[in-house]
Amino acid sequence: ASSVISWEVPEDKPDFSASQQALILKEALRESGRLLNNGDSKLRSFFHASEAIAGKLQSALKNNEFKDASILLRHLKKTCVDCHKKYRD
Repeated sequence: ASSVISWEVPEDKPDFSASQQALILKEALRESGRLLNNGDSKLRSFFHASEAIAGKLQSALKNNEFKDASILLRHLKKTCVDCHKKYRD
């Protein structure tokens, strides 16, 4: 699973920006954690960890560091899966 993900802009979406999508995700995670109205510190820590990874992903994409971005995306996905196993699934 060490392959690099394709970060090319889709032909049918020329305005698409992977780094902008990562920023939107980071902001959504921040707001989700902020609006959390239960006192579960573990759940809040999942949101904080995911937000931090999304921020690093955004930075890697802005700097065309696609190998790092691919690693960060896999790490983010694992964090999401772990959280969902505990809180959603």
